[in-house]
Amino acid sequence: MNISDVVKVKGYNPNKELKRKYFEFNYYLQLSISESLSMTVIEAQQRGLVPIVSNIGGLKDLVQNGKTGIIQNFTDYKKLVDETITVHQNPELYNLLSRQCIENINKNFTTELEAQRLLEMYKTVYGNW
Repeated sequence: MNISDVVKVKGYNPNKELKRKYFEFNYYLQLSISESLSMTVIEAQQRGLVPIVSNIGGLKDLVQNGKTGIIQNFTDYKKLVDETITVHQNPELYNLLSRQCIENINKNFTTELEAQRLLEMYKTVYGNW
């Protein structure tokens, strides 16, 4: 596809380095074939990166297509590419998605909310202590 000059595939990055790297990019790509709730997608969105993800598992809870990123069936590469190009060629749309990513994470995935959800899960499994 002649995109190697603008797309880089990285191997393992330590968590501290990864969190710094988010500020160097505009998009976060995660085309998983199986996924629970991805903390890296949450971290990327919190920093304003627009996620491009597959419509699988917990990613469906993190990304709303056209609102907080791009999410499509893993096998529909053409649609993913077309939507990404549309966003990339429209800076106003990109900025809107980026802001909405930050707002979504800051509203729905705070440490307090996640701790509360975890406690509720434990109560469901173990009963009220």
